[in-house]
Amino acid sequence: MPLPFCTCKAATRRAFTKLAGERSQTSLIDKEMIARGETFVFDRSNWGSLWFAPNHSVRSECGDIIANRAVTASGTLLSYVFHKNRKRGFHAEARTPVAAIDEVKTA
Repeated sequence: MPLPFCTCKAATRRAFTKLAGERSQTSLIDKEMIARGETFVFDRSNWGSLWFAPNHSVRSECGDIIANRAVTASGTLLSYVFHKNRKRGFHAEARTPVAAIDEVKTA
């Protein structure tokens, strides 16, 4: 898999490991497999480049908002939130997808 934002594979692997570590109720072996990066999608459509796993998301009660944990090219963890009627995602500082959805609703 090409690594579009970093020529240093070790830095990319650390970012994936950091993001995989955010998943609660996941075994260490599963986190190591997730950290290989095969499930992450690279996105640079907004203000910064980031990786997120679209198959590991939380949907709001109304079904209009979807939140994912993400990691930026610099290794910063954040939440990446989409609204079904918006073209671009929203970056939230909330540590959980549920809190990120609440943050988007009040923004």
